[in-house]
Amino acid sequence: MPPPLARSLASQLSPLSGTSGTSRLTATGDPLEIAIVRPGNEVRLTVDPVPNSGPETRLRICRDRVALPRKARTIEAELAGLRPAPGLRYGAWLGLRCGKRGVQSKLYLEAPADNRWAALEAWWAGHPPILTRRGARPVMAGLDPHREGVEFYQSLDGLCRRSLALILDRAGMPDRAGAVIDLLSVLRDRTLRHELLFDECGFSIAWTAPGAACAVTLYFIADALLGPPERAASAIRTAGRLNGWDMSLYDRLASPPRPYHTLIGITVAPGRPAALSVHLAAAGGGS
Repeated sequence: MPPPLARSLASQLSPLSGTSGTSRLTATGDPLEIAIVRPGNEVRLTVDPVPNSGPETRLRICRDRVALPRKARTIEAELAGLRPAPGLRYGAWLGLRCGKRGVQSKLYLEAPADNRWAALEAWWAGHPPILTRRGARPVMAGLDPHREGVEFYQSLDGLCRRSLALILDRAGMPDRAGAVIDLLSVLRDRTLRHELLFDECGFSIAWTAPGAACAVTLYFIADALLGPPERAASAIRTAGRLNGWDMSLYDRLASPPRPYHTLIGITVAPGRPAALSVHLAAAGGGS
């Protein structure tokens, strides 16, 4: 882990260093997930700072650790007004990312289960909700102190080419479907033609202003997309080699004892190549 990120993580967790326990953050119960993003040489952490606590406590602690500017606080207040505390499963997560700008934080807020954020997401998009028959609904929102706007994360029962087209059209990026399919084809080691069917996936669209999207990310359950750990590691290294990415950090983290691959993300943004994010957690008993 890059030293600045390690120091930031320590400062975030130091008041709570005595806590331990199983977290809802990862399938293995680990309260820390590491994501390696290529290209860009960025490392991201998602943290459950209080695995033993309830959602209200976690929400308060995560909010206290992210210094949101005024506009972001306004968005947060609007989201909070549509999110009753009873019924939340985890409340919030804390995000940390280390890149060219140093260590930056991000606040992830759990969406209510009754889909009441759908209208707000539609307002940001400027269009009615999409893919509702495929189970699309907001499950989380991300607020970044260093970027105006909000990122809505949505669940999806399955992805096909039409679904992908609708998501990218919503973000004003219809021309990026080929980049997504090309990277998926490399990871799956086969050409994806008309089927492109994946279960248990999701997507996010980051909005800098209503109607102005800056990035789209597709998320896939790692073992469903790539298979067992050895096969997943081989596919990830192949993608890195073919794209000329520095995968040395992944090689260090993926060496025995192997971590648990939680998610695979593919991000597209205007004027940038498609990016791969590999999400890892300690294997625990789930590997």
